[in-house]
Amino acid sequence: MKAKNYLMDTVWEKSIYLGKRIITHFEDFQLDGKKYWSQRGWKKDQNGNNIQAAGEFFESEKIVRSIFSPINLKKDGTGLNPNAFRSPAGIDEVSVNRLSYTNADFCKRHGKSIENPSAKRSFFGLALLYVNQILSTGSEIKYTPKPDNIYHADIKIGFIPVTSQPLPPQFQKKVRELAEKSKLFRDNNPSSNSWGGSLIE
Repeated sequence: MKAKNYLMDTVWEKSIYLGKRIITHFEDFQLDGKKYWSQRGWKKDQNGNNIQAAGEFFESEKIVRSIFSPINLKKDGTGLNPNAFRSPAGIDEVSVNRLSYTNADFCKRHGKSIENPSAKRSFFGLALLYVNQILSTGSEIKYTPKPDNIYHADIKIGFIPVTSQPLPPQFQKKVRELAEKSKLFRDNNPSSNSWGGSLIE
């Protein structure tokens, strides 16, 4: 029995050793202590530390969009206007953040940095969607990191809106479903730089 256990342990150790030797020859892989990982989709902060922002999405990943008042809200102020998920004219890009890789404070600060109260765009809160909900509408999501925001992504409905023209019915449906499937979280202290709403889940 002891001989059998010794043999199994030896095979296991040799398998791990061989696997580690092989993986170091793969493109974009790096060793950090005892951990190996692909560097694809990873960024470095100002101190040279690796920060995860994977290029691929998992279905249960949390995605949030900044919501502005009153332009993105229904008249009663309790729900989302479908325009919250309509792309600006000329592009097929609905800007969102990957909450699973960051936190609500960061997402709020980003939202406040692009608010414009004079254009009815005062920061109100965050709308949550899971990746599988986005995909269920027939839309896509693409990882599009920015120099100042590695958590940035875009939802794409497959159509580029034209100024002052309504979306074709099939794309209106996508935008409406995105709004209906999302969960709105209101920030109770929008003037603060810290998130003032409930746990986003």
